[in-house]
Order: sequence, then structure tokens, then C-alpha cells
Amino acid sequence: MGKGGSWIGIDIGTMGIKFAKLSGYKLEDWGSVPLPQGSIAAGVIKDFAAVSKAISELFNKRGIKRRRVVSCVGGRETVIRTMTLPRLEKKEFEKFLVWEIERFLPFPVEDAVYNYQILRSFRDGEGEKLEVMVVVTRKSLSRAIYEAFKGAEIELEAIEALPFPLLRSAELSRIKDGFMIIDMGAGTTDMAVVRENNIVLFRSIPIGGNSFTSAISASAKLDFSTAEKLKVDSSFAEIREYVSDVLSNLTDEVRRCFDYVIGQFKENIVSVIYLTGGGCAFKGFDVFLEGMFGISTRRLDPLKGLQLRTPVGELDELKSRWSLAIGLALRGVH
Repeated sequence: MGKGGSWIGIDIGTMGIKFAKLSGYKLEDWGSVPLPQGSIAAGVIKDFAAVSKAISELFNKRGIKRRRVVSCVGGRETVIRTMTLPRLEKKEFEKFLVWEIERFLPFPVEDAVYNYQILRSFRDGEGEKLEVMVVVTRKSLSRAIYEAFKGAEIELEAIEALPFPLLRSAELSRIKDGFMIIDMGAGTTDMAVVRENNIVLFRSIPIGGNSFTSAISASAKLDFSTAEKLKVDSSFAEIREYVSDVLSNLTDEVRRCFDYVIGQFKENIVSVIYLTGGGCAFKGFDVFLEGMFGISTRRLDPLKGLQLRTPVGELDELKSRWSLAIGLALRGVH
């Protein structure tokens, strides 16, 4: 199918489903629908009927045509690695690649689907080498996404692996330096390091906005909804004492990313951190991270570079929550 016309990006999250409709770089529509609690856990669909019903409801209410629809798969069982491998004949190279993949996969290789991209070729003292980016995910995860959309009578154009759609959103801001994207949803946080438009590291961890809310709830002895309101209405400095353990776990994971990058490139190539996702929307979190790591930290603006209908209203306030859906819909121009 050609890339003209409108494309629909669908972001299925822990708390709900968000969509963005783009025609080229023109944002034509956007919206969301909530999901029943427990429908999604750690990025995995648990209640197919509920997810299919929500997707169908969203398309019917907004009058969205069921074509050129793109969604994504991510979570801890999507792995992206940059590896240096010897140059071989294609058949031998792919055998060698599968053997290398088996060494780091957290699940059986029989349940894996993978793709790779050769970033560059070079020669060192051991001979000719290839720098390769490998993307691996579970077949069962992709199959689950397809089944949920099939239940809503929608045939997907594609399922993409995180964090490639987020990279498209970042490209709208014309970011050129090495950078990190931290995308925090309600249940998980995805982190990617990008250098020269290539993803050199991707990690997904089971810490999200709900982790911070639960910590506030336990520490301040509040019910979950009251703790969520406190989190959203307060500055990060005001709630920091309640979330110290969760915060420590999150910053340790960010630091591990930096350690990996330094090991690969002999220096920290990250010159700026971009925050996105509804889970990290609390005020002052960017300032805290910048002080913690000494790296410029900003909010990713997925609306930058788009032609917007006027007024965009609530979307302008909540724009960081739509980075993934917008990046998916940008498949139509990439």
C-alpha cells in the first residue's frame, strides 16, 4: 500500500489507548479511550476482549477508517543491540547472528522474530567487521497485538518495535547530538540511546508512573486516586521524600545505560535527555534528572514540526503523552 493519505498511530498503554491521525505532517485528529484495570500488565495484553472492545469503540466514535493503522510492540521482551561481528557470506553471517542473539535473549530463540540493519563496515587488526543493529522481539507479543486488532475488525498495516516511533517524534525537533529518550508510561519505562540517528541501546523496565503513585500512597497513607492527584498537583521536590526507593531504582537503571554507552564508545555520548510519556509528567522531574546526571534534560515536544488544527486545546497541555501515537502515524511520511 502506498504511503499517501492519512495514517493512524495506535498506542496501547496500561491505562488506555491513544491515537493520532496524520496526513503527512498535518495532525488531523487525536484522542484516547480508557482501558479496564488489568487489561494490560507490563506491556502484555491480559484481557483481549476488553482491548478489542476499546479499540472498536475508539474507531467508531471518532469515525476513523480502518486502514493504514500502525501499532507497536515493546516491553522487556523487545531487545535492541548494536554488535560488532565478522564479515561473512550472507548465509554464514545469519547463522552466526542467530548464535549471538541466543546469548543475550531472555526467552527461547524459537519464539523470537528478529531483523537487523548493517550500520557500517570497517577493518581492524582481526580483519573486516560489520557494526550491526539487531531488533528482537517475541512472536507471541506481535501475535497478541494482531489478535486484539482482529477482534476489532481491523487489519494492521504494521507492528513496529519500540523505540523507532519515538525516534520519529524526536526527529521533528531536529535533534542532531547523541541523546537519550526516557518514555515513562503508567506501568513501564522505555529508555533508548540514539547516536547519529541509530539506536545503540534500548531498555525497558517495570517502573512507571503508577510505581510513583503507589509509593506515595503507601508512604503518605492515601488511597491510590488521592495519591495520583497529589503527584500531579505537586512539584517533584514536594513528593520526593515519598518516592525515594522508586526513584533510586529508576536512576540506577539510567546510570546502567550510561555505563553501557561508555563501555561501547569510551565516553558518554548522551548530551541531552528527552522525557516523554504521561508517567513522568509531574512538575520538576526534568530539573531533578538534570541535576542528578549533569546532562541537559527537556520535555520532548511531539507537536513541533506538525501542522496543527486550531485550537488543539488539551493536547497542547498533555502533548508528551502522545509522542508514541504521533511517531507511529509518522510512518506515512518515513
